[in-house]
Amino acid sequence: MAKQKTNIFITLVLVLLIIAAVTAWITHDKAQESDPDNTAAPENSSEVIVTTAEPLETSSPAAPTAVPETAAPQPTATPAPTPQGDGRVNQSGSFRSDTGTKLNTIIEWKAVSIDEHNLSVTVNVYVQSYSLEIGSRAGSTIYVNGNGYSFRSSPITHTDNNNLQKTQITTVTVTVPAEAGSTVNIPISVDWYYHGQYSGEDIEHIIAESIATVNA
Repeated sequence: MAKQKTNIFITLVLVLLIIAAVTAWITHDKAQESDPDNTAAPENSSEVIVTTAEPLETSSPAAPTAVPETAAPQPTATPAPTPQGDGRVNQSGSFRSDTGTKLNTIIEWKAVSIDEHNLSVTVNVYVQSYSLEIGSRAGSTIYVNGNGYSFRSSPITHTDNNNLQKTQITTVTVTVPAEAGSTVNIPISVDWYYHGQYSGEDIEHIIAESIATVNA
């Protein structure tokens, strides 16, 4: 009898456990259906957003400003510098041609000492006349101390018939050896190729010559 009671008790316990398990399962299933949080969220598809960087606006380089062209200065002939004297010698003189007319050349010279061994001699050539209109003349020569220097004379235009006019036509500066304390004789001559008429006279060359004596 006691064994039968025990079996009944065990059976009741098993039934109760089965009922409790079924009840728990039903309750859990309903809870899942009513709980929105347990609903599987739809899968989010990852959207890849590609952002293209807009290029920064850069101001286009300014067009180069045109620099006005300036004409390059034209070189001008520069005469050879006159040697500076040492102050010991400073002598000058002049002479002239004789054509038998009022058209002649006048030669003016100046000698200054450069050092104890050399003189600087400058020769200026002038034409003296009344009214005279001529163009440039080539084929003329200055001789100083035996050395010749050709030149082209400048044009001359003046119309004064009452007064003699003196017009410079060329100049030259040369170095002449001269020892300090000595006396040097420097031959100077000018052959001006005139090639024309004056006062009814045909004149080809007008020549003036002399010797400049310098105490060095």
